Amino acid sequence: MNHTERRILRNIIIAQVASDGGKDKPWLVNSLPSALREAGMKAYKSGYSAKDVAIRAALSDIARYNPDCIRFFIMKDDPKKAKYIVYFDIRIGEERKQVSFHTSCNLKRWVPGCNRSMGKWTPGAGSRQICLEIANLLCGSER
Repeated sequence: MNHTERRILRNIIIAQVASDGGKDKPWLVNSLPSALREAGMKAYKSGYSAKDVAIRAALSDIARYNPDCIRFFIMKDDPKKAKYIVYFDIRIGEERKQVSFHTSCNLKRWVPGCNRSMGKWTPGAGSRQICLEIANLLCGSER
């Protein structure tokens, strides 16, 4: 995994932690490996605004560097809830992991080319659990 892919994955993790902060759900931030805990705590305290920044950063890097192992898809959502749902499809070795976010930030910039060959959304473990698995892979098993 190269530096850009690691940065994209870190931003996806930070987006989930920040989203949890907006909902006052501390499980993920308290479970992060120590290498991500400080950034996670800052994002958790910032809440939804940090989530949107991290999502846009991940999307920008994916659009710019087009990594083979990370794709995204953006779908318009019910305007009463949020503007978009962002789906990230992550392949680590032979494993496929998926994380999604509802967001009200403006993602029009990425919508025209947003179907980055993600494939079908596969229900499975929740985004929090997937982000913890990815965090542990990025940092080794260290806690």
